[in-house]
Amino acid sequence: MRSTGFPTSVLALAGLLLLGGPLSAQQGRITGRVLDAKTALPIASAQVFLEDQSVGTLSSIDGRYVLRDVPVGVQTVIVQMIGYGQKTITGVEVTDGGVAALDISLEGSAVDIAGITVAATVESGSTSALLYERRSEAVVVDAIGSEQISRSPDGDAAAALKRVPGLSVVDGKFAYVRGLGERYSSTTLNGAPLASPMPDRKVVPLDVIPSGLLESIVTAKSYSPDKPGDYAGGLVELRTKDFPTRRIFSVSASGAFNTVTTFEDGLRYGGGGLDFLGFDDGTRDLPGALPDNARVTFPNFSRPQLESLGESFSGDWGPVLDALPPNTSLGISFGDDLEVFDRSLGLLASANYSNSFGRKDGIIERVFASAGVSDPEVDYRGDETVRSVSLGGLANLSYELTPTSRVTANFLFNRLMDDEARVYEGFNLDSNADQRNYRIRFLAQTLMNAQLKGEHLLGFLGDAKFDWRGSWSRAERYEPNTREVLYRESGGGEFLFENFVSSGSIFHQNLTDDTYSGAADLSIPFTLGGGDRTASIAIGGAINAKQRDALTRRFRFLAVPGGVIDENVRRLDPNELFNPTTIAEDGFELSEATFRPDNYDATEDI
Repeated sequence: MRSTGFPTSVLALAGLLLLGGPLSAQQGRITGRVLDAKTALPIASAQVFLEDQSVGTLSSIDGRYVLRDVPVGVQTVIVQMIGYGQKTITGVEVTDGGVAALDISLEGSAVDIAGITVAATVESGSTSALLYERRSEAVVVDAIGSEQISRSPDGDAAAALKRVPGLSVVDGKFAYVRGLGERYSSTTLNGAPLASPMPDRKVVPLDVIPSGLLESIVTAKSYSPDKPGDYAGGLVELRTKDFPTRRIFSVSASGAFNTVTTFEDGLRYGGGGLDFLGFDDGTRDLPGALPDNARVTFPNFSRPQLESLGESFSGDWGPVLDALPPNTSLGISFGDDLEVFDRSLGLLASANYSNSFGRKDGIIERVFASAGVSDPEVDYRGDETVRSVSLGGLANLSYELTPTSRVTANFLFNRLMDDEARVYEGFNLDSNADQRNYRIRFLAQTLMNAQLKGEHLLGFLGDAKFDWRGSWSRAERYEPNTREVLYRESGGGEFLFENFVSSGSIFHQNLTDDTYSGAADLSIPFTLGGGDRTASIAIGGAINAKQRDALTRRFRFLAVPGGVIDENVRRLDPNELFNPTTIAEDGFELSEATFRPDNYDATEDI
């Protein structure tokens, strides 16, 4: 409704409430895309208007159009574009406040032809666009779109990639193309390289990215000049969802019941107050008294100092049994195409959250020295419980500067946390005895990406197209306070603490990987064979810069040199083993075991 002042608005509202009359003429919108019928590519600057010419607009650089303030009723839409035959669509029904979705395909024409009248239908372009992309690429590519992803139970990008031929997913997260390892593959998001949270690997764990945020996944299995050249096996291109042509709003909530985990006893331990969001609230941080620039060993520190530092490590060392709640997931999304300063502003915002529990019970690990050997070197059985939390969001903004220019900003955030508690028991050949292993581990991986890009039809050089983008990507890996304790069977079924390998260890790691990239491309179309065939020439360039910082600390509680841990102490439960009474001159002493390669700074420029 349009009004000229506040008093008029008040009177109109009062009239509606008292008389039940309408505030204004009933109107709606018609929105969609104008596409080339042969190539499925968008057509910019096409004229789209109603038959009575009361409402009209031009399609944008990506073919989108919006007819606003369309009178309610059955309308006829006409589309015109030089080089294409006019198209008339009848039977387009517009409701009050509603949005009629109408994608339009135009047939190319080198001569004037009569208008074509067809009945109104809504075309689904995503599948055909991906098929066209496969046909038109100069290299071998495979693609899956949001339609196929939505029909599958895949919860993340790694699971979705299992459906791509010639590609395998290892450990549920790493993409291997044509059987080559992860170092021979590369991953991009909306054309920009992604940072990796892995401390000693280049690969990006794709289970960090929820599949619900993706529009398509394209895999290229050979080189192309317009793609990054730092891979030998293949390139995985992730593309986030674009803004819709009409308003959407959805809220979802679900719960899951599992007979193995739900309301059953699983292994848990005392964590922090923000674990349910995938964040540690500081409970697992290294003690503040711990020095950053000195190795915590004797004689760098005196025995009393080491005792004091050891006592500063508080918290649990082992899990306890506790009932597990049901799995839950939540999601919300909103998108629309608005009019701002008489130009189209597309927006899409989406957020998702999930909290799930997984449990293993029985054979956990079995290692044989070689094939054909009947007795294993390691034969562990036990119980393992993993709590997984995923928290993510996506925001896209796209503004039409002119009918032939558009600027888009994309933002992505996702955090994946795995909180693990386990108890293993079984034979280990190294100690030639049965062992019992307790471990608690909190691992959080974060992926953030911000990108600004533009698309411009220049209007000269045969309607040349200029694209540019700049992006920043950050990956974080945070593994604080991983603790492990080993016990050895001493006879009669009794297990005693054993100062063996990683027993009494504390592991802390914090890694940050920042990637900056920029690119610009110019595509100039031309014709061959007297105009019967079309082709294009493209020139461009890209730069990438990466900065990685890795901080790792390793500590162990060992017997004071020359001392022996009392057998009664070795019988203690893990949560009672290391305390101010046992961390003493005749007991345990803190010692740092960090390796020199654990901490590093690295850069990469391409």
